[in-house]
Amino acid sequence: MPPPGWRYGGWRYGAWRGGRDPLDPPFDVRQALDAIGDDVLAGSDPSQALRQLLRRGAEGLPGLDELRRRLRQREQAVRHRGRLDGTLEEARRLLAEAVELERRALFPDPSDEARLAESELSSLPDDTARAIRQLADHEWRSDQARRTYEEIRDLLRREVLDSQFHGMKQALAGSGP
Repeated sequence: MPPPGWRYGGWRYGAWRGGRDPLDPPFDVRQALDAIGDDVLAGSDPSQALRQLLRRGAEGLPGLDELRRRLRQREQAVRHRGRLDGTLEEARRLLAEAVELERRALFPDPSDEARLAESELSSLPDDTARAIRQLADHEWRSDQARRTYEEIRDLLRREVLDSQFHGMKQALAGSGP
C-alpha cells in the first residue's frame, strides 16, 4: 500500500475520507454493463457508451450533467446571497473614478512629488482589493478623490458587516431553545 498522500502524475492519492463508496450497494455493476451494452448495440463504441453512462448517471445516481447543473445552481445562489459581484463591480468603478480625479488634480502641478504620485497611481495592481489596500496610505490631493476612496472603504465595511450579521442571523434561526 502506498504511503499517505502518495502522488502519481497530477493526481494525489490518500486515505478514504468518507462519503459514499461508489462500489457499495445499491450500485449494480451488471445494470451499468447492460446500459453500456445497449448503447454499443445501438451503434456507439464502448468508450462513447461509457461516457454517456457517466453523463446521464445510473440507478438513481446523478450523472455528470446533473452534478454540473447543481453546481451552477449553488454558485448562482452563493453569488446572489453574498452579492459579491455587485459590490466588487461598484468598488472597481469607484476606484477608477477616484484615480482619475486624483490624476486630474496632479496634472497641473509641475513638481517631482506630483510625478511620483502619478507613477504610483499608474503602477496600481489590476486586482481591485490590492489596489485599494495600496492606496490606504496615499496622500490625496483631490478632496473629491479622497471622498470617493472613503466611499469605497465604507462600502466594503458595510458589505463585510452585512455578511457577518446575515451569517449570525442564520445560525441563531437554526438554534433551538
